[in-house]
Amino acid sequence: MFYKKCITISIIVFFVAILFIPNFVQANDNDGIYQALLAGKRIVKDRDFIQEEKPTVYLTFDDGPSSLTEEVLDILKEEHVKGTFFVLGQYVENNKEILNRIVKEGHAIGNHTYTHEYKKVYSSFSVFWEEIQQTEKLIYDITGVRTSLVRTPGGTYKNWDSFYFYYMDQEDYLIYDWNVDSGDSKRRNVSTEEIIQTIKQSILSDKLIVLMHDGTGHVNTVKALPEIIQYYKDLGYQFKTLSEKVEPIIHHSTPTRWDREDEFAAHLQFVRKIPPVLVTNQSDRLRKENNEDLYIKNMLNKQLILEEIIAADSQPINTTVEPSIHSVISLPAVYTWTLTKLLLLLPLSKTFSPFLFFDL
Repeated sequence: MFYKKCITISIIVFFVAILFIPNFVQANDNDGIYQALLAGKRIVKDRDFIQEEKPTVYLTFDDGPSSLTEEVLDILKEEHVKGTFFVLGQYVENNKEILNRIVKEGHAIGNHTYTHEYKKVYSSFSVFWEEIQQTEKLIYDITGVRTSLVRTPGGTYKNWDSFYFYYMDQEDYLIYDWNVDSGDSKRRNVSTEEIIQTIKQSILSDKLIVLMHDGTGHVNTVKALPEIIQYYKDLGYQFKTLSEKVEPIIHHSTPTRWDREDEFAAHLQFVRKIPPVLVTNQSDRLRKENNEDLYIKNMLNKQLILEEIIAADSQPINTTVEPSIHSVISLPAVYTWTLTKLLLLLPLSKTFSPFLFFDL
């Protein structure tokens, strides 16, 4: 009898360990993450980035594509220089040829949201997220490129908080601010001479991410570009595009100026609509030139996968849902859930060993 009781107790302990400990650890992990984020700490995954052997400058252009983007591309082609274009979804739809030209000529594309409206994208992360997904899908549908490069409107300084960084990092987005501002957007009609002078007065380092704009109204930026390129060439810099292998430059942490609701309870719903299964190392659009039949077959297969994903994920994000057992941050809730599961096991345990509950 004694040995039977020991065996039965061991089984019960085993069930408790299985049911209780994972939830306890998960809750503690989430609670720790939540408290750290609440305190303003940035939590990001460990990644391996390249280290360039030569001083490198990354020319970046925001707010396009527009008619000026083609002029920028002409200059870059003539100078044998590559750049990175952070595009707006609302302009992508009417400038598909320009977007394809950016990719075809070896430049990089980044996501700059859909509307660029500060009050909208910084009102809540769920709104920001939807704009990122909308623009990402447009870029992919047009070029076959699924970009993980993101620049937020106005930069992260005073606009983002640690939760924005965490949610984006969890889905493997890389956020790029800058360490050289051309000053071409500080007011309307900044002169060509002022833009060039601002660049030349900026602090130099081995890695420079230069902020410029190719949106409507930035004619003087286009005019200044050849001299800016020549300035960096004379200093011995090489020119490259941003990629997932380039470590981001992010502005230092500051309290956000925006009031937002806490969406941590729903953060597991922030999942990219275009998963890596659809992504290849080379643009699908570029491969079209090499093998038309293979291109069509691949794109049809990917479209079927994408339609299934979008259909399954068509419901809007619910930011008011109750936390699930995997995202819960309240230990009392874990205790309640675990006790409920144990009570459900009691009938099975009594059937297995009825003497346990009467003889101990």
